[in-house]
Amino acid sequence: AFWPTSRGFDHFSGILGGTADYYLHDLMDGYDYRADTDVDYIANGTYDTFLIRDRANEVILGHDKNSPLFLYLPFHAPHDPLQVDKSYQDIYSDIPDESRQKYLGMVTALDDAVGNIIDSLKQSELYENSVIVFLSDNGGPGGNWPPSVGGYEMEYGASNWPLRGSKMTLFEGGTRTVSFIHAPKYITPRVETGLVHATDWFPTLLSAAGLEHDEDLDGVDQWEKLKNASLPEPRTEMLYNLFVPSFLGVVDMDSWPPLSAIRVGDWKYIWRDYGFDGWSTPAEQGTDDEPGEPKENKTSAVQPCI
Repeated sequence: AFWPTSRGFDHFSGILGGTADYYLHDLMDGYDYRADTDVDYIANGTYDTFLIRDRANEVILGHDKNSPLFLYLPFHAPHDPLQVDKSYQDIYSDIPDESRQKYLGMVTALDDAVGNIIDSLKQSELYENSVIVFLSDNGGPGGNWPPSVGGYEMEYGASNWPLRGSKMTLFEGGTRTVSFIHAPKYITPRVETGLVHATDWFPTLLSAAGLEHDEDLDGVDQWEKLKNASLPEPRTEMLYNLFVPSFLGVVDMDSWPPLSAIRVGDWKYIWRDYGFDGWSTPAEQGTDDEPGEPKENKTSAVQPCI
C-alpha cells in the first residue's frame, strides 16, 4: 500500500530505499531496483543517475503534449555511497580530497542529466508550459556527522559552507538547501529571499496546476507570490522540526524534551542542539573546523539565522 503505484503514480522506476549501490543497486543484501512493482534486473550494472535520466526522457518524448504530465525525479545522487564514473571524478583531480572529487563528480553527472532532460522537454514542445522545481531534502554530511553506524562507513565529500552544521542537525547547513523554480510562461527570473518550507510545494504546485486544495495544511500556497514579487510574503514563520532523539538511532541522548527549532522573521530558536555545529568548508578552500562531537545543550538557544 505504500509503493508509489499505490499512492497516485501511474508508473515507478528506481530504488525503494536509500544508500543502495549506484551500479549494483543492492541494499541490505538484496537487489533493489524496480519497474513499477516488478524487479528490474536489466538495470543492474548501469549508473543510477543515468537510469533515471533515460527513463525520464522516455516518458517525456512519448508523452502527448496536449495532456498534463507530473514527473517526479528523486535522483539518488549525490547521496552516499559516493560513486561516479572516473571520467567525472577526474574533472576535479586537482582537489586534494578523494571524497570531495567523487561528490563533485556526482553533482556534475546529475547536472548533465538534468540538462539532458530539459533538452527533451524542449524537443517534445513541453518546455514553455512546464513548471520545473529543483530542490534537495537536507544539507550534506560534514564534520564527521552523521557518524558511521554498524558496518556502514560514511564519506564526507559535501560542504554546506557558508552555513553552519550538517545533515541531521537543525542548523541552517542541515536544513537550508539550494532550490529553484523555473516556469518560462509564468515566472520572471529573480532571487527569492522569502521563507519557503518543503511542505509549501504541495499546495503551491496544486495551485499552479489549477487544482484546489484544503486550507488546513502544514504548507502555505506560494504560487501567486512566485508569479508576483510585489505581493507580501505568504510565510513569516517556520517550524524546522520537532522530534525525539531516538529517531536518529545514532546518538545517546535523553528522549525528552524533543529536539526542535523554529524561525520567526529573522530570528531562529533552537531547543537542544546536537551533532556537528561547526562549518564544513570545501576541500578546495581549506580544511574543516574540528569535527563536532555529539552533544546536548539543555538550555534554550536563541540566535539569529546563520
